[in-house]
Amino acid sequence: MSLQVYQSYLSRFDIEHFFRFQKQQLLFSGYQTPELQRQVNWWWLCLMAYWLLYLVRAIAPESSRPWMPKRRPNMTASPGEVKRVFGLGIFPNLGSPSGKPLPRGKSRGRKQGTILIKRERKKPIKKTQKSQDPLAA
Repeated sequence: MSLQVYQSYLSRFDIEHFFRFQKQQLLFSGYQTPELQRQVNWWWLCLMAYWLLYLVRAIAPESSRPWMPKRRPNMTASPGEVKRVFGLGIFPNLGSPSGKPLPRGKSRGRKQGTILIKRERKKPIKKTQKSQDPLAA
């Protein structure tokens, strides 16, 4: 039991860094919608993006910034480092199943007279502050 508690406490550092990276770099909490399923889908997309960074960390080249310290040969790249070099250093090596984008011209837009249905308004959920007096209960 105490060994399991000790190991969980050691992994706390990694867990906190994971959530910090998710929130700051992958916008885990940056998308808000009143529909729960869309919010859950966004969280899954953020988790898949992190998993992709984790999977390709071994092929990440050195950082392109000259002032950054060089990584030791036995060290793998951090998620932030992989994210920084993903567009220029990793994605061209992996390739893409899609073709290059083609110019399509100017879109026609909505048909004239289209009436959009307004989103249903919902009451905000407010947290109530509990009394601090233990005798008030």
